[in-house]
Amino acid sequence: MRIRSRLAVGVRLDMTPMIDIVFQLLVFFAMTLQIAAPEGDLAMHPSLSHGTSDSPASFVPPLLVVLRADPQGGMRSLELNGRPLAGTNQLHREIERLVGNSPTVAAATEARLACDRELSYEHTIAAVTALSGSRLSTGETKPLVGKVRFVELK
Repeated sequence: MRIRSRLAVGVRLDMTPMIDIVFQLLVFFAMTLQIAAPEGDLAMHPSLSHGTSDSPASFVPPLLVVLRADPQGGMRSLELNGRPLAGTNQLHREIERLVGNSPTVAAATEARLACDRELSYEHTIAAVTALSGSRLSTGETKPLVGKVRFVELK
């Protein structure tokens, strides 16, 4: 005697609700994701006294550049390590004076840029340009600061 298995005719698995749930979960997690700020800068900077012609005295500490805005979004004041400057041209000259002609010192120098939220974007770009470097007559760029970071204005 043979036993026949009966297959249920017409039973169908509808995958649409499961796909909907998966997409809803994906959107939920994407919208609630909070990217944490880095816990600290773990980049190691070698000492300038080993293997270079620069002396440790030529090391430039981190520079804090503060840009404050007026009510219209213009630049009210510009400070470098707490010292007021007249504008981005003077900022560029001061950074050149601090770094000198050493590419090693320029690469090891870090600038922190703190801007008011109301500050117009063009002033922020002008400050970053002043910190970045100079274009030489040969077309090459002479770097001034190795790293520019944006920090919160306190």
